[in-house]
Amino acid sequence: MTYKEFIKWCNEVPVDCLTSTQAIHIVAINTKLHKTPWFKRKKAWEEINIRGFVEKGLVRAVNNKIAMKKK
Repeated sequence: MTYKEFIKWCNEVPVDCLTSTQAIHIVAINTKLHKTPWFKRKKAWEEINIRGFVEKGLVRAVNNKIAMKKK
């Protein structure tokens, strides 16, 4: 998952599907990246998403919760 895909995902996720911890992590990631100069964001994103933490941990957990709510 790229930084732009993550931002798009953040904008599409319903707020009621997030726990407070997940919301705090998302805000912290976005805050750190928005404070980073645009030309360094790709590298900063790669450092944050090391070993796929964001995609495997945060994004999948929220997507699974959304899928369960739809059933």
